[in-house]
Amino acid sequence: MTSEAPLAEFGRAVLAERTRRGWDLAVLAEAALLNPARKSYVSRVEHGKQRMTGRTIMKFAQVLELSPEVVRRALREPVAAFDAPDATETRADALAVATEVEAHRLKVSEAMALALAYEYAEGNATSLETALKELRRALEVAAKDRERLPSNLGDAVDAVMLRVNALNDSGRIDDASAALKAALAAQKDREAEALAATEALLWRAVSQAILARSVPDAADYTLQLVDREGGDPPPASPASGRRGLNGMSGDATRAWLSTWRSPSPSHGKA
Repeated sequence: MTSEAPLAEFGRAVLAERTRRGWDLAVLAEAALLNPARKSYVSRVEHGKQRMTGRTIMKFAQVLELSPEVVRRALREPVAAFDAPDATETRADALAVATEVEAHRLKVSEAMALALAYEYAEGNATSLETALKELRRALEVAAKDRERLPSNLGDAVDAVMLRVNALNDSGRIDDASAALKAALAAQKDREAEALAATEALLWRAVSQAILARSVPDAADYTLQLVDREGGDPPPASPASGRRGLNGMSGDATRAWLSTWRSPSPSHGKA
């Protein structure tokens, strides 16, 4: 179990119980922290990103009546020395308040808006005005991304997009980024497999054309192999080290084979 696991578990329990009760972040912030404005703090607690004092852990536990086992595991973690708002939280809350109406207009969830506000507040050496402009741009991007569904690229792509949207909506922006990276890696593997499959089929098609004594088909399939090699002639076979036809260059191979694509009375059957 990693050092962050108990905090993540505690956060999931907080989120689940808040959702079950129908409370928004401000209600829980008021109940646990006596300050409804500290919504970004509560959001970070729910995502396992906020270290707390033992007193604050117990306050969340009492307000939400959390499982004693979950609370005990969270209390074993290194805790914060104090829970007063720091500079980053203060900036994040200010950004969230300044963009609250805009986020609502763009239909960006509160959890995502708060997570973005914290991202642009954390470690940001620029002025609050600059951070606000960048946050507004991010909210616009988030809204436009949601308009791209359905993608007309198939159920698999839409499923990834929906998963990313769901993670973003819950404020789990890092998890959404990780999901996209995994999907892109899987897509790259599928593309490599598809390319290899197409090449294998083309070689088999060349062999079959020879068996069928169809010179135009053999020429066409071989030209496709030449084109796939980026202008260089392909090996004589996938397992062979010889390249091209009789040692000809890619351009020479292409020129020679192109004369066989449209059979004349003298071409057709080998």
